Amino acid sequence: QWRDCRNSMVPTAFRALAVRKLSLTPRLDKLRQDWEEQNNLHFSLVFESPDLDSRQKYIEYLRILLDKSRYDPEYDGAIRDWAPFSPETAATLQRVDDLRIRQLESMYQGFGNKGLAARVHAELAYFHQIGYYLVGASESLEQRLEKLPFYAQLVCPDIIPLDSTIEDLRALLVRKEPLQP
Repeated sequence: QWRDCRNSMVPTAFRALAVRKLSLTPRLDKLRQDWEEQNNLHFSLVFESPDLDSRQKYIEYLRILLDKSRYDPEYDGAIRDWAPFSPETAATLQRVDDLRIRQLESMYQGFGNKGLAARVHAELAYFHQIGYYLVGASESLEQRLEKLPFYAQLVCPDIIPLDSTIEDLRALLVRKEPLQP
């Protein structure tokens, strides 16, 4: 008796889920599009600006990462969590990851890195930042600022002096006005 009931319920349940998914598809597409546009907007403004040299691009990149109104790491993490279960989301994520790495690679070329060296530096910087958020590192702004000169030394020596005070770093990295489109 249970077997007969189960045999009729399973196909019905799958059909209901398929219909539900079809009705959600436009919303899910919109969500992916929103993430791709909004979480990339400020990065693209920085890396595509002809008025900024590589040092300025790096400083602006750090400013974005520190400002949750311009980059939402939780939104980014949610998309990354979703990607293994959705080929469309995985494709969107791959497109965005490729873009951000190319943007960083261009910045590293501006620092004098050539070819594969620029690519590896870009991947290291990008994957480090993703990992920072994905493992749920929780530090105060001051703790992050205190470490940034040391991270910056890996990018380009003397880009941010190691003896910078928290006040110096706040003045440099905590910006009130982002670049405008």
